[in-house]
Amino acid sequence: MRFEWSRRLIAVAACLLAIAGHAATIDRAPFRIDRPVTGLNGSADGFATSILRLTDGAVLVSAPSDRFDDSGSRGSVYAFRREDSIWRMTGAVSPEDSGGCGFGERLVGRGTHAFTDAAASDCTTFDASRVFRIDTAAGGVPFIAASTVVAVDDVPHSVDGMDSDGQHLVVSAAATVGGVSALRVLVFESDLQSLAAHAVPPAKAGYFIGPVAIQGDWLAASCQRDAGDVPIRCVHLFERSAQSGAWTHAATIEPPSGVDPDSFAGSLRFDGERLLVGVPGLRGDGQHVPGRVIEFSRAGSQWVPASTLAPANGLPGDGFGGCITLDNDDLFVFAPQRAASSDRREGALYRYCRKGGWQPCGFVEAVAGEEDWPRPESVAVLDDELLFGQPYFFNPEDGTAGSVGRVERDDAFAPIGRFHPGDGGSDMEGFGSAVSTAGDLLVVGAPGFQRRGAVLVYRRSGGQWHLEHIERATRSGPNCPGFGSAVATRGTGFVVTDGCPNADDEAQGYLHFFAQDTDGHWIVSRTERIPAQPDQLGFGRSVLLTDHGIVYGAPGATVSGVQAAGAVHILQLLATGYVRTTLVGTPVQWFGGFGSRMAAARSGQHTLLAVGNDAPSAPSVQLFAWNELLHGTPPTATASVVPSDVDNLSRFGASLALDAGALLVGAPDALCPAGEYWRPGAVYRYGMIDGNWTLLQRICPDAEVFDGRFGTDVALLRDSAIVATGLDGGSLIELDRTNTTWTERARRSGILESGGWFRLASSAQALVAATPFALQPETFNHTGAILVFDGTRVFGDDFE
Repeated sequence: MRFEWSRRLIAVAACLLAIAGHAATIDRAPFRIDRPVTGLNGSADGFATSILRLTDGAVLVSAPSDRFDDSGSRGSVYAFRREDSIWRMTGAVSPEDSGGCGFGERLVGRGTHAFTDAAASDCTTFDASRVFRIDTAAGGVPFIAASTVVAVDDVPHSVDGMDSDGQHLVVSAAATVGGVSALRVLVFESDLQSLAAHAVPPAKAGYFIGPVAIQGDWLAASCQRDAGDVPIRCVHLFERSAQSGAWTHAATIEPPSGVDPDSFAGSLRFDGERLLVGVPGLRGDGQHVPGRVIEFSRAGSQWVPASTLAPANGLPGDGFGGCITLDNDDLFVFAPQRAASSDRREGALYRYCRKGGWQPCGFVEAVAGEEDWPRPESVAVLDDELLFGQPYFFNPEDGTAGSVGRVERDDAFAPIGRFHPGDGGSDMEGFGSAVSTAGDLLVVGAPGFQRRGAVLVYRRSGGQWHLEHIERATRSGPNCPGFGSAVATRGTGFVVTDGCPNADDEAQGYLHFFAQDTDGHWIVSRTERIPAQPDQLGFGRSVLLTDHGIVYGAPGATVSGVQAAGAVHILQLLATGYVRTTLVGTPVQWFGGFGSRMAAARSGQHTLLAVGNDAPSAPSVQLFAWNELLHGTPPTATASVVPSDVDNLSRFGASLALDAGALLVGAPDALCPAGEYWRPGAVYRYGMIDGNWTLLQRICPDAEVFDGRFGTDVALLRDSAIVATGLDGGSLIELDRTNTTWTERARRSGILESGGWFRLASSAQALVAATPFALQPETFNHTGAILVFDGTRVFGDDFE
């Protein structure tokens, strides 16, 4: 009976209020292949199951069914901040170990601390829970500050209800000891390092179930006892001694005469010396009655009814009172299952104002919109608007589940929209289409997000990667998915292309430069307009940051009347402003490709630049060099490489990696070995010998690489090289570069079981493998993911 009621309470009114929150960020386990960082859209299943506002005005929103894998859903807690009346997602946090199933099912807190719970192990067992405290660091970066298994005398318990006053976390929890159910209320200190107290119901007074509330020295816990076919609900109250700090049972509140005993205490909220008790009227036998909220006041050692709130238009089964929240002199009560018609339950929101007593002062019907069953189940109150969770809302724009509804908090008390993680983005947002990393910074492009694009900035701190910033495309940019199609970073800043790289016309674009201000916030430090001219066609495919300036490709450019040549433009910043230099590719028969891929590296006093041209009629890689002593001058062409066994279909130059000692060129459609009938792809390795780039090795895949496309992308690390292969399933192959002949040292295959391909970026600290259109199996949306590996040893024993 208890577990049946637990499920019904969650399904009917999991009202997890919070008046306290800040923006969270994604904490992902670094360098582990089984922990992808997912995109913004299509992965937040059950989004808005609970909502929490912290004191700085940011709002945390949970998605407890997020991050589904073989062991279940570990869940995530997303963070939003309002900017110019628009709610922007700033990140998310998730547990990193094998546990955490259902992380975010409940969110509670006050002040600067947020608390949530999850299964202590995977989703196969639910008899033990873990509670987490989420804090925010400097710059608003959230992290899991503490966690502990819910246990008494080493016996694990499962959480059924939570509340917090900021100083303490109180949970109702259950365990089975010797075949007998043990139900307790546990009080933790806010650091979760110690259990301050635990209590059991008085003898013959039933057992704890679901909702709890704490305020100051008072604690309320919903209870239930079986009485024939109809269970009777009650509330136990505990008071903390000012001298000893011990919690002792002080009173029991029974359902008043005429009140449905089956749904009494469906929600609890303290109001100073009073306690608000929700009675949603949803009965286990299906004989529903109109809901109500009863206000109890303390009279000596007793708690007695002081007033009852029951709307004049209340309906049986509407669930009024299943979710209540209080903000100073405003009381908000949801009727989450109020039906606008016989087959549509869209919910209603009631507002009461304190005028001597509680008086009705607002009503909004159909707050959930026009979709079936998107009933609100959580709420957070801001100064000027009210946010309510709709975990069952279906977002038709992108197929995601869950939304946060908004109601303006004024006399009109009217709905003003909703938001969700994708916020209208398409299912092909392309998260990971572009990646760049340097030092502890990682920049990821998602050019399809919201059909305009976004860039996500991650930083490694304490051995973990945290989402530090999200930059969305501005409305003034080109009207196409392009913002973030190419990114580049040097560690202290980054540059983003905002154009239409696949457009056939001469669409203009922008280069946006980002730097951190004195407070550590990422801001646009400069924007360079790319004119709508023939020599800029294809802008947005590639960009680099070098010591000599910004280099970007326009592989479809027509230069000086010569069509389909392609171009690379270099912007060098001098004291007098930018100086533009244009490098022109070889004219080809059909379409250009010069500038589609580029790579740069330092070598002594020179900066080396390699530019790929994978056009079918003229595949090649051209190399250039700058002399450090001649700053402000254009680079000098030094070589053009193309192996003799490459044909026009090989796509030689489709991927590049360059450092002071080596140049790797991918040809993912090459015949390898030459003369074979199939095209598995190849990688060509060049080295500098007597001042000339010389072909040292052609690397072909072995027979086990059946998916082909060997050399889709390549990367160079300190003592190894990485080759990406395949469209479906995919492999990352590590080559040992410490010997004269580079040979395979390790591989990971079948990484992309759900589809997609790899885009690689590397630095001394990390290798990043992005899968721009990886399918998220739980939502069937192509949102992409990134995998981050140790830059010194990619595939260690812990990955086998």
